[in-house]
Amino acid sequence: MPNCPKCNSFVKEGQKFCTKCGSNLAELLKPKISPELAASVDIQEKKIAQEPLNPKLYIKLGDTYRDYKFYEEALVQYQKAVSIDETNAEAHLKSGEVYYSLKRLDRAKDSYEKALKLQPESLE
Repeated sequence: MPNCPKCNSFVKEGQKFCTKCGSNLAELLKPKISPELAASVDIQEKKIAQEPLNPKLYIKLGDTYRDYKFYEEALVQYQKAVSIDETNAEAHLKSGEVYYSLKRLDRAKDSYEKALKLQPESLE
């Protein structure tokens, strides 16, 4: 990131705040929730309210967040699915994918191993 998204002044790699305008660079670069995402999340959260112990609904919500690159939010949903059903290999696998996207490689490896242990026939 060579320039501040707000004032366009030069910033160094790893810099947290712009020296010219004082903006928090992480906040400026964080993706914004689009109306489409907000509507989709709202619909899925209503379904979850009706069936709060259905891990597939949390996985679907996590997928929606991940599609829009809201990785932390996606991870929360996948972990909710895991907490409901520890044997859900899909939730472990998708958690691993998000951990990988967040460059948390040790956590990604752990999640992939759990998924593989639960479903050894799906080596892919």
